[in-house]
This record gives sequence, C-alpha cells and structure tokens, in this order.
Amino acid sequence: MALQRPGRRALLTLTWEVITADATAEARTKPMDLLGHVLTEPHAHSLTALLRARSLVPLAVELEPALTAKAVARADSWQLWQLEVTLAEGAEGRWREAAALIIAAAEQLMRRGVPLSAALEAQTMTIAAGQWAARPPTALELASDLQVEPQAALSVVAPRLFVGEPSELRRSAQQAAAQLVEKSPVITLWSSDVAALGVNRGSFSPPLPWPLDRVAQLVPLVALGPQQLQQAQQAVLFGGSGLEWRPPPPNAYLPTSFEPPAAPMVQVGYRLDMPEVHGSGFGRLQLPGCVERRTLARMAGSRAALADAMCLPTSALVAQRPLAVAAVQLFSSRPAAASSRAAIQGELWRLTLLQAVSQQAAAAARAGLKCDVTYNARGMRLLVSGYAQRAPHFLLLLLQQTLRHVPPSATSSELAAARRVGMAGLGRAGKPARTLENLADMSRTTPAQMQQEIERFFASMTGASLLLAGAVGQDTADSISEAVSMELKALLPRPSGDHPSAMPPIHVEPAISLEDALEEWAGLLYKPVFANGLAQNACLDPAIARALDQCGGI
Repeated sequence: MALQRPGRRALLTLTWEVITADATAEARTKPMDLLGHVLTEPHAHSLTALLRARSLVPLAVELEPALTAKAVARADSWQLWQLEVTLAEGAEGRWREAAALIIAAAEQLMRRGVPLSAALEAQTMTIAAGQWAARPPTALELASDLQVEPQAALSVVAPRLFVGEPSELRRSAQQAAAQLVEKSPVITLWSSDVAALGVNRGSFSPPLPWPLDRVAQLVPLVALGPQQLQQAQQAVLFGGSGLEWRPPPPNAYLPTSFEPPAAPMVQVGYRLDMPEVHGSGFGRLQLPGCVERRTLARMAGSRAALADAMCLPTSALVAQRPLAVAAVQLFSSRPAAASSRAAIQGELWRLTLLQAVSQQAAAAARAGLKCDVTYNARGMRLLVSGYAQRAPHFLLLLLQQTLRHVPPSATSSELAAARRVGMAGLGRAGKPARTLENLADMSRTTPAQMQQEIERFFASMTGASLLLAGAVGQDTADSISEAVSMELKALLPRPSGDHPSAMPPIHVEPAISLEDALEEWAGLLYKPVFANGLAQNACLDPAIARALDQCGGI
C-alpha cells in the first residue's frame, strides 16, 4: 500500500503478524524486542549501514536512527511487529530494493542466529535503565503484566526486563525469527507523491482527510517465484558495494560494571601553569561522586549538562548513580568574533566531524553514552555523558578524532549531507542569519576553506579545561587528565623561556579555588545540541518500548 503524505520524509514500513504460543514466556523473554535490537544495532555491517551504503536512508548527521523496530499492536498471543525505515530524499522509487534488503537480512538472522552477546547486551542495558532511569512503570505495563505473570516478584519488573538466561533469550528470539521468514510482510510506503512509486493505477482510493491525501495499492515487491525472489535478495545483499549483513559484534562501549568506584576521585582544580590571563594554560575540575545541588548553585548560567551526575535524595540517604559527565572546553575568541562566512566554514567542518564519528557514537549511544561537539562564545566544547565506566575514555577518543579530522571531498555524500543540515540550521539561535549570501556560502564552501578555518581556530587557542563529574575513579580521572593534556600540549601556548619540546610538569600548587574553577565553566554546561537518538529516547530501549501508551503504539 502507498499512502500520500505531503511535506514529510518518505517512510517505508514492513509489518509482520506474529503468533505467540506461550504468553507468559513471551512477556518474559520478549523475543521480538530482542530481534529488533539485533536488526537495528549499529555496526560496520549493520542493516542501517547497508541501507546507507546504497543511499537509501539519510546519513547519521541528518537522521539517527533511520531504522527502528516496534510492536504497533499487541494482544496476549498475537502482535503486529514492524520495521520502520526513513528513506533518503529521492529514494522513494527504490523502495523495493530497501524492502528486499530488509527481508534478506531477516532471513540471514534466522540462519545465523541471534548472538549471545546481543542478548546479554539487551538484558544488561534494560536492567540498568530500569534501575537508574528514574522512571516508574506505566499503568499499561503493570496492567499487561499482571494479566500474564503468575509470579508476584516479577509482576512489576518483568515489563521492563528480559527475564531469563541469555541462552534462553537467544533461543526464544531464534524461534520468533522463523515466523518472519515464513510469512510475507505487509509493506506500506508513505510518500509525498505516490504516483511515481509503481502503483496499481486503478486502485486509488477517494481523497482522505489531512494530512493524508491518497491511498493506492503498490505493485508487488517482485512478481517472481520463491527461487527467483531468493536470488534477487542475494543480489541486493552481495552486489554493488560488496557489503553483507552480519550479526552485531559485542559492543565495546557496554559497561562491565555499574558499581561505584572503589576509590572515587577527589575534588580538585589546578592548572599546568598559573598565568594571569583567564582561560589560559590547562585546567582541570573534578566534582567527585554525585554533584550536590548547592555546588551547582554557585554557578551562573545553564547546568543542564550535569543532570546525569546530580545527587538524587532517596529517603534520608543520597543515591550515587553510576553516571558521569566528561567535557573538554577549548578556549578561543575566534568563534565569538568570526564573520558569517568563517562561522559557516567552521559549522560545516563540525557537521562533517559528527558524521565521521557517527558509527562509534551510535554504538556508544546504544550503551547509554551521549556525545556532543559545539562552538560557543568562549571556543569549542566536547561533552560526553552517561554510564561512568566508559564516558571518560569515549571523551578522549572524541577529542583525538576532533584534533585529527579532515573534511571529506567536495563530491562526497558526507559533505552534501552536512550542507543540507547546515542550511536547515541557518537563522537558529547561535547560527548565521538565513540570507541569500549565507545560503550561497553554505553551498560553495570548499573542504580546503573548512580546513583552513579550523586550523585558524586551533592556532588561536589560549587554553583548555577538563571537567569530570560523577562516579569516576581517581586512577581513571588522573589517567584521562594526563592523556587530554598530552593531546593538547602542542596547541596550548607555552610560558616564555620554555623549550618547544618541554612539557610543563603537572602540579597541584598553587591550586585555584572551587569557586574559580566553577566560574570557568559558567554558561558552558548547557544541554547537547546534537545527541544520538539511541541514547536520548527511552522508547528505543527494546524492553521499555513495550509501554505502547508512551512510545507511540496503536
């Protein structure tokens, strides 16, 4: 079926009817949610990567995630399960290719099996989300599970968790995958114009109320026999780019522990040298454990970025969550004084950087880490927040890629996507005005100009500061601080008389006060401008998404 929906991105959905033999076992193991987790997991050979390699879905800097899985209707022993793909601009006519690729990936999943690591990952992250997300069960979750769950101990937690051993979860999902292969999905394509999609010309319905317009029957996916259909799907999988779908490997960003550190970091604030100029040299601020509200009250400006590391009062105690915030601020006056043309060049460079790190950022997001790179009035900020075990190391990786990033070629799809996002952002807060001149600059800026602008930014740096807050160990804090200072030492101005190759020793005296250290970060701890939806939206959690009243289900 094709539905005309003017003014929106084209959307392709494949929907399967799934029958459940044991409602209690299904409510505990959630096989379709685990299948959705595997098929949407970001990695080098993921289904999303294959769709993007063929330009069927937008790049990550434009839209993330482009592929989602959910149940759109559910009863005790029956559900409609759907894969939803947002198509790239101009790719509506290639919907058969995208659908064939999805069906072929589902078949390969049945043959290869659900990885044990994927079952463990989904189970681990939902347990953590249920414990630390501070979101109580919904009425629908409780009502649904009380109907089918005979054990009182599981009646409240089972809707949000994968209950059972990972091997049992894997086996249940494998059995459910067989149903996807045995049945043909219902394919629906939402597009701004259905006339050119391969529709049955005599099947148009009368006009529908806004925002829908017309409904038409699509010509079948392929008018071929089963053997020819299989050959076509194999050609889609292995032809062209040479990529093939593979099950996701273990996620390197998945925490191995959510326990607070045995030796938490201490509260410090110091510099590598103590120049008179504010924002010079290298500074470090550590706020140990969870950050108290009275500490944040001393800061001016937004403090939203520290929300994950704030203390939550529980009864008479203070709960320390296994969350952290790690940020690096690069001080420079260039962004505040930049012309519109220079700002556009810098913004395009930033967008291509976000695209370059998108695959790693997506994997980290599935493990609960949000990241951001933005300009501000005092320079550039890199920020990572989420589960504490991996957050500081991911910040170091993000800093390394930022310092070494080179814009893609002028004819690349990555730069074209950055231009589209940049044009859409003109006129917003903190961005150049949406004028004809700025639109022209956005469309004709070259990679060489972008690289020259970012080199001018790095050359204008006067200092840098590292912020760590939350459940980070002292050893980790010290090692990350030293690693960050080593990465930045070539960019920071040296005191007069120093040899170019000399590295100023780290010392604690003279230390700056906590008030001075907090003042250095005043106004810089705003919410991320860009954050991967996989880490932002609780409805994308494979078990939490079963709360259909909150997550858009029918």
